[in-house]
Amino acid sequence: MGKNSRVAMFLVLIFLLPLASNAETQEGVSLDIVVDWENDWWTGELENNYLLQFSDDRDYSVNATVIQTRNGTESVLSASLSQTTSSNTEFQLEANSSLVWGDLYTLSVSVGSVDGVDFDNPLVFERSFSVGTWGQAIDDHEVTTTN
Repeated sequence: MGKNSRVAMFLVLIFLLPLASNAETQEGVSLDIVVDWENDWWTGELENNYLLQFSDDRDYSVNATVIQTRNGTESVLSASLSQTTSSNTEFQLEANSSLVWGDLYTLSVSVGSVDGVDFDNPLVFERSFSVGTWGQAIDDHEVTTTN
């Protein structure tokens, strides 16, 4: 492989890297964990919600944990997980905590089975989000960065 080929391959990998960081695939299961922070219609409070999106229409058994790090202290949050589509490919995870600038949220999603077939060891997917602002109050506009 010549020098130009290696440089071209390196550039292709660099450009693909950001795309690959959003979805993780294990044992043929691909999962996106994305922020779903929005204002509650009734209270106006910013909701600490996340979407778990599978890339196919199989039936998944899922559990999730949310760990909040605030001012250097870690806490496991109570959270509810609900299916958002009839095909079982998207779940909403609602964490019982308000968002505060500087918080770090680590989501750990465990997939125990697919189409009723249990895994010997559950597949574990993780993603972390840092709450930050871009010169505006968090109630008005939030910006996230992934770790």
